[in-house]
Amino acid sequence: MAKACGLRLGPRGYEFVLLEGSAKRHKVVASEAGEISLAADPSGTVEVLKDLAKRHDIPKDALRVVIESGQAAFRKVNLPINDDDKIEKVIKFEVESELPQFNIEDVVVDWTRLSSTKDSCSLLTTIVTKEDLQGVLDVCEKGGVEPLEVNADTSAIVNAAAACGALDSEGACLAVFVGEESSSIAVLDGGELRELRSIKQGAMTHIPGPVAQQEEAEPEDESEDDAEEALESVFDEEEFAQEEVTEEELFEAAPSSNEQEEQRLQVLARMQRELARSISAARTLRPLERILVAGYDMPGLIGSEILDVPVEALTGLPDTGSSASRCAAAYGAAVAQLGGGMVSSSLRREELRFTGTLERVELPLAVAGLLLVTLLGVWNIRMGKELDRINDAVRYWRDASVTFMIPGIGKRGNLDPPPATIKQYTDSTTGEIEKNLYRDDELRGRYEQMAYLRTKLKQEIAKLNKDLGHIREMPQPQSALKGVTYVLDVLDDTRAEGARPSLRYVKASYNRGSNTRSDTVMVTLDVTFFAEDSGTGTTHFESFRRKIEAQPWHIKFDPVTTEPLENGGGISIERIKITMDVSMTEDPTS
Repeated sequence: MAKACGLRLGPRGYEFVLLEGSAKRHKVVASEAGEISLAADPSGTVEVLKDLAKRHDIPKDALRVVIESGQAAFRKVNLPINDDDKIEKVIKFEVESELPQFNIEDVVVDWTRLSSTKDSCSLLTTIVTKEDLQGVLDVCEKGGVEPLEVNADTSAIVNAAAACGALDSEGACLAVFVGEESSSIAVLDGGELRELRSIKQGAMTHIPGPVAQQEEAEPEDESEDDAEEALESVFDEEEFAQEEVTEEELFEAAPSSNEQEEQRLQVLARMQRELARSISAARTLRPLERILVAGYDMPGLIGSEILDVPVEALTGLPDTGSSASRCAAAYGAAVAQLGGGMVSSSLRREELRFTGTLERVELPLAVAGLLLVTLLGVWNIRMGKELDRINDAVRYWRDASVTFMIPGIGKRGNLDPPPATIKQYTDSTTGEIEKNLYRDDELRGRYEQMAYLRTKLKQEIAKLNKDLGHIREMPQPQSALKGVTYVLDVLDDTRAEGARPSLRYVKASYNRGSNTRSDTVMVTLDVTFFAEDSGTGTTHFESFRRKIEAQPWHIKFDPVTTEPLENGGGISIERIKITMDVSMTEDPTS
Protein backbone atom coordinates (compact mmCIF):
# COMPACT_ATOMS: atom_id res chain seq x y z
CA MET A 1 0.00 0.00 0.00
CA ALA A 2 1.03 3.61 -0.54
CA LYS A 3 2.90 5.33 2.28
CA ALA A 4 3.30 9.02 3.01
CA CYS A 5 5.23 10.83 5.71
CA GLY A 6 4.72 14.26 7.25
CA LEU A 7 7.56 15.85 9.22
CA ARG A 8 7.28 19.22 10.93
CA LEU A 9 10.55 20.92 11.86
CA GLY A 10 10.00 23.78 14.29
CA PRO A 11 12.61 25.98 15.97
CA ARG A 12 12.49 23.88 19.16
CA GLY A 13 10.73 20.62 18.33
CA TYR A 14 9.75 18.15 15.65
CA GLU A 15 6.66 16.02 14.94
CA PHE A 16 6.57 13.00 12.65
CA VAL A 17 3.60 11.01 11.26
CA LEU A 18 3.79 8.04 8.85
CA LEU A 19 0.54 7.04 7.10
CA GLU A 20 -0.37 4.01 5.02
CA GLY A 21 -3.37 3.73 2.69
CA SER A 22 -5.19 6.28 0.54
CA ALA A 23 -6.18 9.90 1.01
CA LYS A 24 -9.63 8.97 2.34
CA ARG A 25 -8.84 5.72 4.14
CA HIS A 26 -5.51 5.51 5.89
CA LYS A 27 -4.00 4.50 9.18
CA VAL A 28 -1.13 5.78 11.31
CA VAL A 29 1.86 3.43 11.05
CA ALA A 30 4.18 5.47 13.27
CA SER A 31 4.26 8.84 14.99
CA GLU A 32 6.74 10.66 17.17
CA ALA A 33 7.42 14.06 18.70
CA GLY A 34 10.60 15.33 20.26
CA GLU A 35 12.77 18.31 21.06
CA ILE A 36 15.42 19.85 18.78
CA SER A 37 17.14 23.19 18.35
CA LEU A 38 17.09 23.88 14.63
CA ALA A 39 18.97 27.20 14.72
CA ALA A 40 21.23 26.78 17.75
CA ASP A 41 22.26 23.15 17.19
CA PRO A 42 21.79 22.12 13.53
CA SER A 43 24.25 19.23 13.89
CA GLY A 44 22.18 17.81 16.74
CA THR A 45 19.07 18.12 14.57
CA VAL A 46 20.83 16.19 11.79
CA GLU A 47 21.59 13.34 14.20
CA VAL A 48 17.95 13.27 15.33
CA LEU A 49 16.77 13.03 11.69
CA LYS A 50 19.25 10.25 10.92
CA ASP A 51 18.01 8.25 13.89
CA LEU A 52 14.39 8.94 12.88
CA ALA A 53 14.99 7.75 9.29
CA LYS A 54 16.77 4.62 10.49
CA ARG A 55 14.11 3.57 13.02
CA HIS A 56 11.04 4.23 10.85
CA ASP A 57 12.42 3.58 7.33
CA ILE A 58 11.05 6.89 6.03
CA PRO A 59 10.16 6.65 2.28
CA LYS A 60 12.34 9.17 0.45
CA ASP A 61 9.88 9.63 -2.42
CA ALA A 62 6.85 10.34 -0.20
CA LEU A 63 8.12 12.80 2.43
CA ARG A 64 6.66 16.27 2.98
CA VAL A 65 8.25 18.69 5.44
CA VAL A 66 6.36 21.45 7.28
CA ILE A 67 8.08 24.65 8.40
CA GLU A 68 6.95 27.22 10.93
CA SER A 69 4.54 29.84 9.54
CA GLY A 70 6.46 32.59 11.32
CA GLN A 71 8.98 32.39 8.48
CA ALA A 72 6.28 33.12 5.86
CA ALA A 73 4.25 36.13 4.71
CA PHE A 74 0.75 35.95 3.22
CA ARG A 75 -0.82 38.30 0.67
CA LYS A 76 -4.03 38.35 -1.41
CA VAL A 77 -3.69 39.10 -5.13
CA ASN A 78 -6.37 39.65 -7.81
CA LEU A 79 -5.31 38.97 -11.41
CA PRO A 80 -7.16 39.59 -14.72
CA ILE A 81 -6.15 36.09 -15.94
CA ASN A 82 -7.24 32.57 -15.06
CA ASP A 83 -4.67 30.31 -16.71
CA ASP A 84 -2.26 28.46 -14.39
CA ASP A 85 0.74 28.82 -16.73
CA LYS A 86 0.22 32.57 -17.09
CA ILE A 87 -0.27 32.94 -13.34
CA GLU A 88 3.06 31.19 -12.69
CA LYS A 89 4.79 33.66 -15.03
CA VAL A 90 3.38 36.89 -13.52
CA ILE A 91 2.66 36.07 -9.87
CA LYS A 92 6.08 37.21 -8.61
CA PHE A 93 5.85 40.56 -10.37
CA GLU A 94 2.28 41.13 -9.17
CA VAL A 95 3.15 40.47 -5.53
CA GLU A 96 6.45 42.38 -5.61
CA SER A 97 4.83 45.71 -4.67
CA GLU A 98 3.32 44.06 -1.58
CA LEU A 99 6.74 42.97 -0.26
CA PRO A 100 8.93 46.07 0.25
CA GLN A 101 10.94 44.17 2.90
CA PHE A 102 12.13 41.49 0.43
CA ASN A 103 14.05 41.33 -2.81
CA ILE A 104 11.64 39.45 -5.09
CA GLU A 105 14.49 37.31 -6.47
CA ASP A 106 15.30 36.07 -2.96
CA VAL A 107 11.87 34.63 -2.14
CA VAL A 108 9.66 31.73 -3.23
CA VAL A 109 6.02 32.58 -3.98
CA ASP A 110 3.40 29.84 -3.76
CA TRP A 111 -0.27 30.49 -4.49
CA THR A 112 -3.67 28.99 -3.82
CA ARG A 113 -6.77 29.86 -5.84
CA LEU A 114 -9.55 31.34 -3.66
CA SER A 115 -12.06 32.12 -6.40
CA SER A 116 -12.07 32.54 -10.16
CA THR A 117 -14.19 33.60 -13.11
CA LYS A 118 -13.68 33.10 -16.81
CA ASP A 119 -11.13 35.93 -17.14
CA SER A 120 -9.94 36.67 -13.59
CA CYS A 121 -9.03 35.03 -10.31
CA SER A 122 -8.34 35.78 -6.65
CA LEU A 123 -5.23 34.17 -5.16
CA LEU A 124 -3.80 33.72 -1.68
CA THR A 125 0.00 33.74 -1.81
CA THR A 126 2.56 32.34 0.63
CA ILE A 127 6.00 33.96 0.52
CA VAL A 128 9.11 32.43 2.12
CA THR A 129 12.73 33.49 1.68
CA LYS A 130 14.97 31.08 -0.19
CA GLU A 131 17.56 31.37 2.59
CA ASP A 132 15.14 30.02 5.22
CA LEU A 133 14.03 27.20 2.93
CA GLN A 134 17.56 26.30 1.98
CA GLY A 135 18.57 26.07 5.64
CA VAL A 136 15.81 23.55 6.34
CA LEU A 137 16.58 21.57 3.17
CA ASP A 138 20.29 21.41 4.02
CA VAL A 139 19.54 19.97 7.46
CA CYS A 140 17.12 17.43 5.96
CA GLU A 141 19.59 16.38 3.26
CA LYS A 142 22.35 15.86 5.81
CA GLY A 143 19.91 13.85 7.93
CA GLY A 144 19.02 11.57 5.01
CA VAL A 145 15.37 12.71 4.80
CA GLU A 146 15.31 15.11 1.84
CA PRO A 147 11.63 16.03 1.30
CA LEU A 148 9.69 15.83 -1.93
CA GLU A 149 7.72 18.96 -0.99
CA VAL A 150 7.82 21.70 1.67
CA ASN A 151 4.72 23.40 3.16
CA ALA A 152 4.04 25.98 5.84
CA ASP A 153 2.04 24.79 8.83
CA THR A 154 -0.81 27.15 7.83
CA SER A 155 -1.79 24.93 4.89
CA ALA A 156 -0.95 21.76 6.87
CA ILE A 157 -3.44 22.52 9.67
CA VAL A 158 -6.17 23.23 7.08
CA ASN A 159 -5.56 19.83 5.45
CA ALA A 160 -5.56 18.16 8.86
CA ALA A 161 -8.90 19.74 9.80
CA ALA A 162 -10.39 18.73 6.45
CA ALA A 163 -9.08 15.15 6.72
CA CYS A 164 -10.52 14.57 10.20
CA GLY A 165 -13.95 15.93 9.21
CA ALA A 166 -13.89 18.94 11.53
CA LEU A 167 -15.01 21.48 8.91
CA ASP A 168 -18.69 22.37 8.58
CA SER A 169 -20.02 23.16 5.11
CA GLU A 170 -22.78 25.29 6.66
CA GLY A 171 -20.65 27.37 9.00
CA ALA A 172 -17.40 29.31 9.36
CA CYS A 173 -14.52 28.76 11.75
CA LEU A 174 -10.88 29.51 12.51
CA ALA A 175 -8.29 26.71 12.40
CA VAL A 176 -5.31 27.52 14.64
CA PHE A 177 -2.01 25.68 15.05
CA VAL A 178 -0.02 26.81 18.09
CA GLY A 179 3.71 26.47 17.45
CA GLU A 180 6.70 27.07 19.66
CA GLU A 181 7.33 30.70 18.74
CA SER A 182 4.51 31.50 16.29
CA SER A 183 0.97 30.37 15.53
CA SER A 184 -0.91 29.82 12.28
CA ILE A 185 -4.47 31.03 11.66
CA ALA A 186 -6.70 29.94 8.76
CA VAL A 187 -10.16 31.42 8.10
CA LEU A 188 -12.56 28.81 6.66
CA ASP A 189 -16.04 29.59 5.37
CA GLY A 190 -18.38 26.78 4.34
CA GLY A 191 -15.47 24.38 4.16
CA GLU A 192 -13.52 26.70 1.83
CA LEU A 193 -10.32 28.60 2.60
CA ARG A 194 -10.64 32.40 2.83
CA GLU A 195 -7.49 33.68 4.50
CA LEU A 196 -4.16 32.63 6.06
CA ARG A 197 -2.00 34.52 8.53
CA SER A 198 0.56 33.93 11.25
CA ILE A 199 1.20 35.66 14.57
CA LYS A 200 4.46 35.93 16.48
CA GLN A 201 3.08 34.30 19.61
CA GLY A 202 3.56 30.64 20.51
CA ALA A 203 3.53 28.24 23.38
CA MET A 204 7.24 28.86 24.13
CA THR A 205 7.52 32.54 23.30
CA HIS A 206 8.00 33.41 26.97
CA ILE A 207 10.72 30.76 27.45
CA PRO A 208 14.26 31.82 26.41
CA GLY A 209 15.53 29.63 23.59
CA PRO A 210 18.95 27.98 23.34
CA VAL A 211 21.81 30.16 22.14
CA ALA A 212 23.94 29.01 19.22
CA GLN A 213 27.33 27.79 20.26
CA GLN A 214 30.21 29.94 19.07
CA GLU A 215 33.69 28.62 18.50
CA GLU A 216 36.24 30.09 20.87
CA ALA A 217 39.01 31.83 19.05
CA GLU A 218 42.53 31.05 20.07
CA PRO A 219 44.20 33.98 21.82
CA GLU A 220 46.77 35.74 19.73
CA ASP A 221 50.25 36.48 20.95
CA GLU A 222 50.41 39.84 22.62
CA SER A 223 53.34 42.14 22.62
CA GLU A 224 55.10 43.05 25.85
CA ASP A 225 53.63 46.57 25.79
CA ASP A 226 50.08 45.26 25.35
CA ALA A 227 50.61 42.81 28.22
CA GLU A 228 51.88 45.54 30.51
CA GLU A 229 48.92 47.78 29.65
CA ALA A 230 46.54 44.92 30.33
CA LEU A 231 48.14 44.24 33.72
CA GLU A 232 48.03 47.92 34.63
CA SER A 233 44.34 48.14 33.68
CA VAL A 234 43.56 45.09 35.81
CA PHE A 235 45.46 46.11 38.91
CA ASP A 236 44.75 49.84 38.80
CA GLU A 237 42.61 50.10 41.96
CA GLU A 238 42.06 53.83 41.55
CA GLU A 239 40.08 53.49 38.27
CA PHE A 240 38.39 50.08 38.67
CA ALA A 241 36.85 48.67 41.85
CA GLN A 242 36.10 44.96 41.87
CA GLU A 243 32.49 44.35 42.93
CA GLU A 244 31.46 41.21 44.79
CA VAL A 245 28.27 39.43 43.68
CA THR A 246 26.53 37.50 46.38
CA GLU A 247 24.52 34.30 45.93
CA GLU A 248 21.38 36.18 46.94
CA GLU A 249 21.84 38.71 44.12
CA LEU A 250 22.37 35.87 41.61
CA PHE A 251 19.13 34.21 42.78
CA GLU A 252 17.24 37.51 42.40
CA ALA A 253 18.62 37.98 38.83
CA ALA A 254 17.21 34.63 37.62
CA PRO A 255 13.56 34.72 36.50
CA SER A 256 11.24 33.23 39.09
CA SER A 257 8.44 30.81 38.35
CA ASN A 258 5.88 33.53 39.11
CA GLU A 259 7.53 35.86 36.59
CA GLN A 260 7.56 33.09 33.98
CA GLU A 261 3.87 32.41 34.58
CA GLU A 262 3.14 36.11 34.29
CA GLN A 263 5.00 36.21 30.98
CA ARG A 264 3.01 33.18 29.77
CA LEU A 265 -0.25 34.93 30.65
CA GLN A 266 0.92 37.98 28.69
CA VAL A 267 1.63 35.75 25.65
CA LEU A 268 -1.83 34.16 26.06
CA ALA A 269 -3.45 37.60 26.22
CA ARG A 270 -1.64 38.73 23.08
CA MET A 271 -2.63 35.53 21.30
CA GLN A 272 -6.28 36.00 22.26
CA ARG A 273 -6.08 39.61 21.07
CA GLU A 274 -4.72 38.49 17.69
CA LEU A 275 -7.47 35.90 17.40
CA ALA A 276 -10.01 38.61 18.16
CA ARG A 277 -8.51 40.72 15.37
CA SER A 278 -8.78 37.77 12.98
CA ILE A 279 -12.44 37.30 13.92
CA SER A 280 -13.20 41.00 13.43
CA ALA A 281 -11.37 41.17 10.09
CA ALA A 282 -12.80 37.91 8.70
CA ARG A 283 -15.01 38.43 5.63
CA THR A 284 -17.19 35.33 5.66
CA LEU A 285 -20.65 34.68 4.27
CA ARG A 286 -21.56 32.70 7.39
CA PRO A 287 -21.08 33.70 11.03
CA LEU A 288 -18.00 32.37 12.81
CA GLU A 289 -19.13 29.59 15.11
CA ARG A 290 -15.93 28.24 16.68
CA ILE A 291 -12.15 28.33 16.86
CA LEU A 292 -10.44 24.95 16.39
CA VAL A 293 -7.04 24.77 18.08
CA ALA A 294 -4.26 22.17 17.73
CA GLY A 295 -0.52 22.12 18.33
CA TYR A 296 1.53 22.76 21.43
CA ASP A 297 -0.28 23.04 24.75
CA MET A 298 -1.28 26.60 25.68
CA PRO A 299 -3.13 26.49 29.03
CA GLY A 300 -6.05 28.87 29.22
CA LEU A 301 -6.72 29.04 25.48
CA ILE A 302 -8.96 26.03 24.86
CA GLY A 303 -12.27 26.40 26.70
CA SER A 304 -12.30 30.20 26.62
CA GLU A 305 -14.43 32.51 24.49
CA ILE A 306 -13.16 35.26 22.21
CA LEU A 307 -15.79 37.77 21.06
CA ASP A 308 -18.49 35.21 22.00
CA VAL A 309 -16.81 32.57 19.79
CA PRO A 310 -15.90 29.39 21.73
CA VAL A 311 -12.36 28.04 21.50
CA GLU A 312 -12.34 24.25 21.08
CA ALA A 313 -9.72 21.56 20.56
CA LEU A 314 -9.45 20.12 17.04
CA THR A 315 -11.07 16.70 17.38
CA GLY A 316 -11.13 13.71 15.05
CA LEU A 317 -7.36 13.51 14.66
CA PRO A 318 -5.96 9.96 14.39
CA ASP A 319 -4.61 8.35 17.52
CA THR A 320 -0.92 9.21 17.74
CA GLY A 321 -0.61 8.90 21.51
CA SER A 322 -0.42 11.84 23.86
CA SER A 323 0.97 14.10 21.09
CA ALA A 324 -2.02 13.83 18.72
CA SER A 325 -2.76 17.56 18.82
CA ARG A 326 0.89 18.50 18.50
CA CYS A 327 1.27 16.21 15.45
CA ALA A 328 -1.70 17.79 13.63
CA ALA A 329 0.45 19.76 11.14
CA ALA A 330 2.61 16.71 10.36
CA TYR A 331 -0.57 14.66 9.88
CA GLY A 332 -1.97 17.27 7.46
CA ALA A 333 1.26 17.18 5.43
CA ALA A 334 1.12 13.37 5.21
CA VAL A 335 -2.51 13.51 4.03
CA ALA A 336 -1.55 16.06 1.36
CA GLN A 337 1.28 13.78 0.22
CA LEU A 338 -1.30 11.00 -0.28
CA GLY A 339 -3.26 13.34 -2.55
CA GLY A 340 -5.84 14.50 -0.02
CA GLY A 341 -6.51 17.77 1.75
CA MET A 342 -8.07 20.95 0.40
CA VAL A 343 -4.93 23.10 -0.03
CA SER A 344 -2.29 22.03 -2.54
CA SER A 345 0.89 23.86 -1.56
CA SER A 346 4.44 23.64 -2.91
CA LEU A 347 7.37 25.73 -1.70
CA ARG A 348 10.05 23.66 -3.48
CA ARG A 349 10.27 25.82 -6.59
CA GLU A 350 12.91 27.11 -9.00
CA GLU A 351 16.41 26.02 -7.87
CA LEU A 352 14.95 24.51 -4.68
CA ARG A 353 13.13 21.75 -6.57
CA PHE A 354 13.56 18.11 -5.53
CA THR A 355 15.98 16.32 -7.89
CA GLY A 356 16.50 12.90 -6.36
CA THR A 357 18.85 10.27 -7.79
CA LEU A 358 18.69 7.94 -10.77
CA GLU A 359 18.95 4.88 -8.54
CA ARG A 360 15.39 5.45 -7.34
CA VAL A 361 13.96 4.92 -10.82
CA GLU A 362 16.42 2.50 -12.44
CA LEU A 363 14.30 -0.63 -12.01
CA PRO A 364 10.99 1.02 -13.05
CA LEU A 365 12.72 2.53 -16.09
CA ALA A 366 14.20 -0.85 -17.09
CA VAL A 367 10.82 -2.59 -16.84
CA ALA A 368 9.09 0.24 -18.68
CA GLY A 369 11.76 0.13 -21.42
CA LEU A 370 11.35 -3.63 -21.90
CA LEU A 371 7.57 -3.29 -22.14
CA LEU A 372 7.96 -0.40 -24.57
CA VAL A 373 10.27 -2.41 -26.87
CA THR A 374 7.81 -5.34 -26.86
CA LEU A 375 4.92 -3.03 -27.61
CA LEU A 376 6.82 -1.33 -30.44
CA GLY A 377 7.68 -4.72 -32.01
CA VAL A 378 4.04 -5.84 -32.03
CA TRP A 379 2.95 -2.42 -33.22
CA ASN A 380 5.50 -2.48 -36.06
CA ILE A 381 4.21 -5.87 -37.34
CA ARG A 382 0.63 -4.65 -37.22
CA MET A 383 1.44 -1.33 -38.92
CA GLY A 384 3.38 -3.14 -41.69
CA LYS A 385 0.32 -5.17 -42.61
CA GLU A 386 -1.87 -2.07 -42.40
CA LEU A 387 0.54 -0.19 -44.70
CA ASP A 388 0.35 -2.89 -47.37
CA ARG A 389 -3.43 -2.76 -47.29
CA ILE A 390 -3.45 1.04 -47.54
CA ASN A 391 -0.97 1.03 -50.43
CA ASP A 392 -3.26 -1.27 -52.43
CA ALA A 393 -6.20 1.02 -51.72
CA VAL A 394 -4.21 4.14 -52.66
CA ARG A 395 -3.23 2.51 -55.97
CA TYR A 396 -6.89 2.16 -56.98
CA TRP A 397 -7.49 5.75 -55.89
CA ARG A 398 -4.54 7.00 -57.95
CA ASP A 399 -5.59 5.00 -61.03
CA ALA A 400 -9.13 6.35 -60.83
CA SER A 401 -7.87 9.93 -60.52
CA VAL A 402 -5.58 9.59 -63.53
CA THR A 403 -8.37 7.97 -65.58
CA PHE A 404 -10.68 10.85 -64.61
CA MET A 405 -8.19 13.51 -65.79
CA ILE A 406 -6.14 12.05 -68.64
CA PRO A 407 -7.50 10.45 -71.85
CA GLY A 408 -6.75 6.73 -71.94
CA ILE A 409 -7.25 3.84 -74.32
CA GLY A 410 -10.69 4.39 -75.83
CA LYS A 411 -11.62 6.92 -73.07
CA ARG A 412 -11.85 10.70 -72.94
CA GLY A 413 -10.49 12.49 -69.85
CA ASN A 414 -11.76 15.71 -68.33
CA LEU A 415 -8.50 17.50 -69.15
CA ASP A 416 -8.71 17.72 -72.94
CA PRO A 417 -6.08 18.53 -73.96
CA PRO A 418 -4.14 17.92 -70.71
CA PRO A 419 -1.13 20.13 -69.80
CA ALA A 420 2.11 18.86 -71.27
CA THR A 421 3.87 18.40 -67.89
CA ILE A 422 1.01 16.35 -66.43
CA LYS A 423 0.61 14.29 -69.62
CA GLN A 424 4.33 13.51 -69.71
CA TYR A 425 4.44 12.44 -66.05
CA THR A 426 1.37 10.20 -66.21
CA ASP A 427 2.56 8.56 -69.45
CA SER A 428 5.95 7.68 -68.00
CA THR A 429 4.77 6.63 -64.52
CA THR A 430 1.07 6.14 -63.96
CA GLY A 431 -0.58 6.76 -67.30
CA GLU A 432 -2.49 4.16 -69.32
CA ILE A 433 -0.52 3.71 -72.55
CA GLU A 434 -0.24 0.83 -74.97
CA LYS A 435 3.30 -0.14 -74.08
CA ASN A 436 2.95 0.24 -70.30
CA LEU A 437 -0.20 -0.15 -68.21
CA TYR A 438 -0.01 1.70 -64.86
CA ARG A 439 3.52 1.48 -63.57
CA ASP A 440 4.82 3.19 -60.38
CA ASP A 441 7.25 6.07 -59.94
CA GLU A 442 10.42 4.71 -58.36
CA LEU A 443 11.17 7.99 -56.52
CA ARG A 444 7.69 8.61 -55.09
CA GLY A 445 5.12 6.49 -53.32
CA ARG A 446 1.59 6.18 -54.59
CA TYR A 447 0.23 8.88 -52.28
CA GLU A 448 3.20 11.13 -53.13
CA GLN A 449 2.40 10.66 -56.83
CA MET A 450 -1.10 11.99 -56.21
CA ALA A 451 0.34 14.93 -54.22
CA TYR A 452 2.75 15.69 -57.06
CA LEU A 453 -0.10 15.73 -59.60
CA ARG A 454 -2.11 18.01 -57.28
CA THR A 455 0.82 20.44 -57.08
CA LYS A 456 1.13 20.49 -60.87
CA LEU A 457 -2.60 21.18 -61.21
CA LYS A 458 -2.36 24.10 -58.74
CA GLN A 459 0.55 25.52 -60.70
CA GLU A 460 -1.44 25.34 -63.93
CA ILE A 461 -4.44 26.98 -62.22
CA ALA A 462 -2.23 29.77 -60.83
CA LYS A 463 -0.71 30.31 -64.26
CA LEU A 464 -4.18 30.61 -65.85
CA ASN A 465 -5.33 33.02 -63.11
CA LYS A 466 -2.27 35.16 -63.71
CA ASP A 467 -2.91 35.20 -67.45
CA LEU A 468 -6.53 36.20 -66.79
CA GLY A 469 -5.58 38.83 -64.18
CA HIS A 470 -7.37 37.08 -61.29
CA ILE A 471 -4.65 37.75 -58.66
CA ARG A 472 -4.16 40.12 -55.72
CA GLU A 473 -0.52 41.10 -55.27
CA MET A 474 -1.07 44.58 -53.79
CA PRO A 475 -1.40 44.37 -49.97
CA GLN A 476 -3.87 46.67 -48.27
CA PRO A 477 -2.51 49.35 -45.91
CA GLN A 478 -2.88 48.75 -42.19
CA SER A 479 -5.95 50.21 -40.52
CA ALA A 480 -5.29 53.08 -38.10
CA LEU A 481 -8.84 52.64 -36.74
CA LYS A 482 -8.14 49.01 -35.93
CA GLY A 483 -4.90 50.00 -34.17
CA VAL A 484 -6.52 52.61 -31.93
CA THR A 485 -9.31 50.13 -31.15
CA TYR A 486 -6.76 47.58 -29.89
CA VAL A 487 -5.14 50.19 -27.63
CA LEU A 488 -8.45 51.44 -26.21
CA ASP A 489 -9.56 47.86 -25.51
CA VAL A 490 -6.43 47.32 -23.39
CA LEU A 491 -7.00 50.66 -21.62
CA ASP A 492 -10.58 49.64 -20.85
CA ASP A 493 -9.39 46.29 -19.42
CA THR A 494 -7.50 48.16 -16.67
CA ARG A 495 -10.85 49.07 -15.12
CA ALA A 496 -11.13 45.49 -13.87
CA GLU A 497 -8.13 46.19 -11.60
CA GLY A 498 -9.69 49.32 -10.14
CA ALA A 499 -8.12 51.87 -12.55
CA ARG A 500 -10.07 54.98 -13.58
CA PRO A 501 -8.49 56.19 -16.83
CA SER A 502 -9.67 59.37 -18.55
CA LEU A 503 -8.80 59.81 -22.24
CA ARG A 504 -8.08 63.45 -23.18
CA TYR A 505 -6.44 63.08 -26.60
CA VAL A 506 -6.08 60.31 -29.15
CA LYS A 507 -4.60 60.19 -32.63
CA ALA A 508 -3.76 57.27 -34.92
CA SER A 509 -1.66 57.41 -38.09
CA TYR A 510 -0.51 54.87 -40.69
CA ASN A 511 3.19 54.76 -41.56
CA ARG A 512 4.16 53.17 -44.88
CA GLY A 513 7.10 50.77 -44.67
CA SER A 514 10.10 50.25 -46.90
CA ASN A 515 12.26 47.37 -48.11
CA THR A 516 13.81 46.98 -44.65
CA ARG A 517 10.86 48.10 -42.51
CA SER A 518 7.28 46.86 -42.46
CA ASP A 519 4.16 49.04 -42.32
CA THR A 520 3.20 50.30 -38.86
CA VAL A 521 0.47 52.25 -37.08
CA MET A 522 1.28 54.83 -34.39
CA VAL A 523 -1.28 55.72 -31.72
CA THR A 524 -0.73 58.86 -29.61
CA LEU A 525 -2.62 59.25 -26.31
CA ASP A 526 -3.05 61.76 -23.49
CA VAL A 527 -4.42 59.89 -20.45
CA THR A 528 -5.21 60.77 -16.84
CA PHE A 529 -5.37 57.97 -14.24
CA PHE A 530 -7.55 59.11 -11.35
CA ALA A 531 -6.84 57.37 -8.03
CA GLU A 532 -6.62 57.90 -4.27
CA ASP A 533 -3.03 59.10 -4.63
CA SER A 534 -0.33 59.48 -7.25
CA GLY A 535 1.33 56.18 -6.27
CA THR A 536 -1.84 54.20 -7.03
CA GLY A 537 -2.24 56.07 -10.30
CA THR A 538 1.34 55.20 -11.26
CA THR A 539 0.65 51.53 -10.47
CA HIS A 540 -2.37 51.55 -12.78
CA PHE A 541 -0.34 53.21 -15.55
CA GLU A 542 2.45 50.62 -15.23
CA SER A 543 -0.16 47.86 -15.43
CA PHE A 544 -1.50 49.44 -18.65
CA ARG A 545 2.04 49.60 -20.03
CA ARG A 546 2.76 45.93 -19.25
CA LYS A 547 -0.51 44.89 -20.90
CA ILE A 548 0.39 46.83 -24.06
CA GLU A 549 3.89 45.32 -24.21
CA ALA A 550 2.41 41.82 -23.85
CA GLN A 551 0.27 42.19 -27.01
CA PRO A 552 1.41 40.43 -30.22
CA TRP A 553 1.05 43.64 -32.22
CA HIS A 554 3.25 45.74 -29.91
CA ILE A 555 6.50 47.12 -31.35
CA LYS A 556 7.46 50.07 -29.19
CA PHE A 557 6.12 51.95 -26.18
CA ASP A 558 7.95 55.29 -25.97
CA PRO A 559 8.87 56.22 -22.38
CA VAL A 560 6.96 59.15 -20.97
CA THR A 561 7.11 61.28 -17.85
CA THR A 562 4.18 61.35 -15.47
CA GLU A 563 2.97 64.35 -13.54
CA PRO A 564 0.86 64.08 -10.38
CA LEU A 565 -2.39 65.98 -10.31
CA GLU A 566 -2.48 69.11 -8.20
CA ASN A 567 -5.02 67.67 -5.78
CA GLY A 568 -2.99 64.43 -5.44
CA GLY A 569 -5.81 62.36 -6.91
CA GLY A 570 -3.86 60.54 -9.62
CA ILE A 571 -1.38 61.23 -12.43
CA SER A 572 -1.46 62.79 -15.89
CA ILE A 573 0.51 61.42 -18.87
CA GLU A 574 0.88 63.27 -22.17
CA ARG A 575 1.84 62.06 -25.62
CA ILE A 576 2.10 58.31 -25.07
CA LYS A 577 3.34 56.97 -28.43
CA ILE A 578 2.55 53.33 -29.15
CA THR A 579 3.96 51.79 -32.35
CA MET A 580 2.28 48.59 -33.53
CA ASP A 581 2.02 46.11 -36.41
CA VAL A 582 -1.71 45.54 -36.93
CA SER A 583 -1.06 42.75 -39.43
CA MET A 584 0.08 40.48 -36.57
CA THR A 585 -3.58 40.03 -35.55
CA GLU A 586 -4.99 39.44 -39.05
CA ASP A 587 -5.69 35.98 -40.45
CA PRO A 588 -3.30 35.40 -43.38
CA THR A 589 -5.80 33.10 -45.09
CA SER A 590 -8.54 35.75 -45.25
